[in-house]
Amino acid sequence: MGTGYEATCSKCTYHAEFFLGSGMLFPDTYKSVQKDIRNGKYGEEWKAFLADNPGAVFNAERELYRCRKCNQLLVDYNLSLYVSEDGQPPEHGYWAVWGYHGKDYKFVKRYTHRCPRCSSRMVKQDPLGSAIPCPECGANLIVEGSILWD
Repeated sequence: MGTGYEATCSKCTYHAEFFLGSGMLFPDTYKSVQKDIRNGKYGEEWKAFLADNPGAVFNAERELYRCRKCNQLLVDYNLSLYVSEDGQPPEHGYWAVWGYHGKDYKFVKRYTHRCPRCSSRMVKQDPLGSAIPCPECGANLIVEGSILWD
């Protein structure tokens, strides 16, 4: 199940909704993201890793990222890479990261998210953790709600 949040700026008109995690359609989402990786949407390194490692899987849950430089916010897939201990592909790759098929998977590499506005490196942002600066004016966002979506 996924969780959603609403964010409103305390000083300007900025407002956004963030739908994070995964829902019941996660298997379809995983397959779609896998196709994007194999087509190079997330760079040659991720494309080559999946091609060269049949036991590789990735995390396709949505997370919130914030640019360190301009505070731009982005909801994107985690994309961290994992590989099975035996090097064999999982029966159903989209569940593999969570170990539902009895295999052990080890973390390999974290994807570096880049800001769509300024191309700087983005960091994972917990919506309910530390204050989130507004991407428009820099004031703190007010984060509300806990929308459950599926």
